[in-house]
Amino acid sequence: MSTIWTLATKDLLLLWRDKVSLFWMFGMPLIFAAFFGAVFGGGGGPSKSNPLRVAVIEEGLTDGGREFAERLDASDAIAVEFLPRDEARDAVRRGRKLAFLEIVNAPDPELGMFSGETPEVVIGIDPSRQAAKGLLQGLVTEAVFAGFRDLMTSPEKTQEQLKKAKQRIAAADDIGTVQKLALTGFFTAFETFLATPDLTNSSGNGGAGIMEPQVSTVDVARVRTGPPNAYAISFPQSILWGILGAAAGFAMALVRERTSGTMVRLLTAPIGKGHLIAGKTLACALSCCLVAVTMTTIGAFVFGVTVNSIPLFALAVAASAVCFAGITMLLGSLARTEQAVSGITWGILLVCAMLGGGMMPQIAMPGWMLDVGAVSPARWTITALEGAIWRGFSASEMLMPCGILFAIGIVALALGTARLRRTD
Repeated sequence: MSTIWTLATKDLLLLWRDKVSLFWMFGMPLIFAAFFGAVFGGGGGPSKSNPLRVAVIEEGLTDGGREFAERLDASDAIAVEFLPRDEARDAVRRGRKLAFLEIVNAPDPELGMFSGETPEVVIGIDPSRQAAKGLLQGLVTEAVFAGFRDLMTSPEKTQEQLKKAKQRIAAADDIGTVQKLALTGFFTAFETFLATPDLTNSSGNGGAGIMEPQVSTVDVARVRTGPPNAYAISFPQSILWGILGAAAGFAMALVRERTSGTMVRLLTAPIGKGHLIAGKTLACALSCCLVAVTMTTIGAFVFGVTVNSIPLFALAVAASAVCFAGITMLLGSLARTEQAVSGITWGILLVCAMLGGGMMPQIAMPGWMLDVGAVSPARWTITALEGAIWRGFSASEMLMPCGILFAIGIVALALGTARLRRTD
């Protein structure tokens, strides 16, 4: 064992002197994590590409309420989805929606502001999201007044609603004769007012003060099961890229020693070929572990990335290290020149990263890509790391990704060892 450790220490010292390899193992992944964490985190107010996602409760929704919700959805700031009450509340609680809207009362779309109904909307939102709540209240209130403003700036539409209102008053049995005469007279006078030339160019508030909408809120505590911040998504990806850099570096170092004669000189010493392979495998695995621990430490102190379970994180790191150490030995045995191994190694590793979530977060990947990515060790590395960092995996849930990683590593190591024994 001391011989294997000595050989591993030698490879680690050589790695420490190779500044280019260190950059690809530590520098580039850190830049990746910081950049994409900022991108995933977004920022600023709602926009067409990043609207406030809300659910509108379907139960009891009138035609006026649906028209109001559609007016909200037509803006760039809000994206509306109609859901049953329980699903809407659960979507807010789980963080899939910012809030739910219960449109308790909305004016009849045929009578508009002459229906005598006061608009009433209840907003269900996490009480900790005060800024978002204030913004959403403002947008809802604006949408209510927008309907009134549209009517006042379109006399023809308002006159049509007045005619319908007078017809309903004339046909109503629960309104007295005096009241009918008063209301009919008022609406007739209002029609005459709307017929005034250049009415739409007159100044004023457009009738916004006619009805004060009632917008209230209820608290819906969100269950914090997702990543605490965007960096919790980007740092597992950056750890993967650091591990890929270590695997590629050791694979090229292996073939470099074979072509430069270093391997032959080592074999002249009282050292078996198995010791050499075991030493390089151990050095690669330790490098992968060092990348994971270093990146996670930086993420914790600088970017607020917290590890949900230290023991499970250690298991995920160990499984990933074994997996890619074995893959390193296999990749290093596939060709006899450094250039060929470099091309093969990075070609294979980039495809693995692409399918496994190294370029696009797994939470944003379509279902078919997740299914195809099951063949990639990168997929299971990120799954295991995320499970320990923020997904809250239990020990039993960690068995599958870690078991697959261990299995891939052992099989790859056995195949690589067999090839190296046969070719050297």
